[in-house]
Amino acid sequence: MSSNGDLWYVKLLDGDVHRVTLDQLDEAFQNGHIDENTMVLAASGSRWMKLGDAAGLDETPTAAPPVAAAPAAVMAAPALVAPSAPRAAPASGTS
Repeated sequence: MSSNGDLWYVKLLDGDVHRVTLDQLDEAFQNGHIDENTMVLAASGSRWMKLGDAAGLDETPTAAPPVAAAPAAVMAAPALVAPSAPRAAPASGTS
C-alpha cells in the first residue's frame, strides 16, 4: 500500500472527492479525466490547489538570456566589382 505522501484527494467538477495514489492521479490526467484546473489536496496537506500548480505545469521555463542585437551601423562587405579592361599605357613622346 502507498504511504500518505503518495495519496491525494481529487475534487471532480460534480463535487465528488476521491482519494487516489499519485500513480492514479497521473493516469487520470494522462487519460484526460482531469486537467490542470482540477482541485487536488495532498493527504498530508491543508490547502486545496489546482493540479497544474501542484505539479508545476503552469511554471514557465526560465527564459534564456536575450541575444545581443547586432550593432545598428554594420559595415557591409564590399560588393564584388568586375575587373575593368586594362588601360593602354600612354605612349611616350620620344623622337
